[in-house]
Amino acid sequence: MRVSDKPFFEEFLINSAKAVVVISHDRAFVDNITNRTIEVTMGRIYDYKAKYSHYLELRKDRRIHQQKAYDEQQRMIADNR
Repeated sequence: MRVSDKPFFEEFLINSAKAVVVISHDRAFVDNITNRTIEVTMGRIYDYKAKYSHYLELRKDRRIHQQKAYDEQQRMIADNR
């Protein structure tokens, strides 16, 4: 008798694994097994203590903020020439 409705592999990863690298196209699966996502991009590490779907939202917000900061920096450079 299973205690959980989750598939065995998901249950195993949630309860037994300390850290795993997951490569999957199944976003529901990844969302079910994650509580932290570490993104490595452009030589930087971003640590999100969130499920995968929430990480996607937080990453989008971070990138929007970064683009706004870059645009403002470019305006300042252009104004000071």
